[in-house]
Amino acid sequence: MTYFADGSRYVYGPHEPNAINVGWLDAEHAVAVGEVSPAFVAALATMCRPAPVRRMRGWHPCPLCPHGRPYPSVVRDDQGEFAVGDAEIRVPGVDGETFAAPTMIVHYVAAHGYCPPSAFQSAVLRAVT
Repeated sequence: MTYFADGSRYVYGPHEPNAINVGWLDAEHAVAVGEVSPAFVAALATMCRPAPVRRMRGWHPCPLCPHGRPYPSVVRDDQGEFAVGDAEIRVPGVDGETFAAPTMIVHYVAAHGYCPPSAFQSAVLRAVT
């Protein structure tokens, strides 16, 4: 997977003029870490589970996990386990923007303490509730 800074314009796939990158991490760049609410983690898992967009063939391994971690990355929520790292999600913002994130974002949050921008967290919570 390619690294894109949080808040940069989405250019990874088809042209989406109002799409903003969130959660396109790698080990070469600093990762914002911090506390997020359990409600946000649950809502994010809900968004990554059902119908992600731009599903790829194969799985992207987590660049933040040490070697030897299970592949593909698996997330657990109240519905059970599911694999991430093969698709993207879109989350509508409030000012006409859309956040574009890899499904791996929920693993980054749950396993590595990644703290996405607050506008993204609010958008995820609005989208699910």
